[in-house]
Amino acid sequence: MKSIVMAALVASAVVAASTFPQEFYGYIPQNVAYNSNFFYAIRGNSNATFRQSAPLVLFLQGGPGATSLFSDYLETGPEKLILSSTAPGGYALVEREHAWTNHANMLYVDNPIGTGFSYTDDPRGFSTDDNEIANNLVDFLTKFLAIHTEYATTPFWVFCESYGGKMTAYFGAALAQAIAKGSISVNFKGVALGDGWVDPIDCMYSYAPYLTTFSQVNPAQAKEITQMASYAQNALEQGNGTQATNWWGNQQSYISLVTDNLNWYNSLYYYDYTADNQLDVFLATNFTQKLGNTIPAGVSYNNQSNDVFAYMGGSFMKDGITQVKNILDAGYQVNIYTGQVDLIVDVDCMNAWVQKLNWPYLDAFYASPRNALQLPNDLNAGGFVQSANNLTIWNINKAGHMVPLDNPPYAELMMATIVGSEGAKDIKITEQDKAAMREGPFHRRAAKTSAKRGV
Repeated sequence: MKSIVMAALVASAVVAASTFPQEFYGYIPQNVAYNSNFFYAIRGNSNATFRQSAPLVLFLQGGPGATSLFSDYLETGPEKLILSSTAPGGYALVEREHAWTNHANMLYVDNPIGTGFSYTDDPRGFSTDDNEIANNLVDFLTKFLAIHTEYATTPFWVFCESYGGKMTAYFGAALAQAIAKGSISVNFKGVALGDGWVDPIDCMYSYAPYLTTFSQVNPAQAKEITQMASYAQNALEQGNGTQATNWWGNQQSYISLVTDNLNWYNSLYYYDYTADNQLDVFLATNFTQKLGNTIPAGVSYNNQSNDVFAYMGGSFMKDGITQVKNILDAGYQVNIYTGQVDLIVDVDCMNAWVQKLNWPYLDAFYASPRNALQLPNDLNAGGFVQSANNLTIWNINKAGHMVPLDNPPYAELMMATIVGSEGAKDIKITEQDKAAMREGPFHRRAAKTSAKRGV
């Protein structure tokens, strides 16, 4: 039955071709034998003329197993889901001032198969390693461009967050290779790796010094944290990726215990400050109802997300450093951005794996000027940027793991600058922005951060 619906969905998607839609949702088959299908969403600016000239940005979320609609509704899309004690369901949708659709057409993909609204009828449809994910994404993009032909020559970027950083590294490298072979035609410009889980072992080793400096653990606890990192490294070196993942989970639990549940995604918080629980309610109810028959019968939001992480358990702790270097060597732009107070992929972790790139221009990069980011009506630096050749690193202040959520104006400035948007010069920080970034982080609340699968 789903396969019949699938044919109708692909047929309906063709109607959207050459229209540069402001909003579109659909499915693209990944494996017909397994009935494995990618769900995707296109979100664009309300200005139709702008949409025709804007670049296309594909966004990949983390986990693995987290829906890309997290970024759409909580970080970058035209509508912002906010907490509301008076609205039904505890949330409300409002217009996002610092939407990335001010500068690009956004393409949100629920990846890997089984994430969010993507699904498979056969367990063999789940991915078990990052190479498989990358190849599936190249296949997705090929089919997407065949349907949405209007984007054939549009500048194409891949942005991401968290585990999406490693998936993007593999995807970008595979896409560069496919372009070189002539198996896909796309105006690929480069990638932006947001707080990316590129080298998990480096992250595990970074926690002890980070938490010690941040006054969250004592030397004895730091030693225990480092010991668990060494256990995970040994397991990975012996070819036991699943055991390495288990040690990562043990380390996460221990750190949460000794820090009294310090928030993994922003180390200024001791509670979950995001609206992700309300987002889950919205996607499972109002959003699902809005899409109607677009979602096949028997498919429900997040029904297979835990399976996604389980199938990726053996690859979760493997790195993607070589893949980042391959993208650089192919001549594409590599942007790396990190939040100042992220814990789960802290800046020490990022710096550690960047120094392993074995890239011939790395010394030139570190010798290049490091410039402050400052919007015209802001007295404070919003972060720093450093660049050489085709590598750029952005450090965003007052932000944790979810940079666009924590510091919307500077995340927008970064994104607009990367994609070459003329609108970058018009971005301003408002008094509401300043208030939002001032309130909350230093105030403890009763609700503790809940443990999550993945990053």
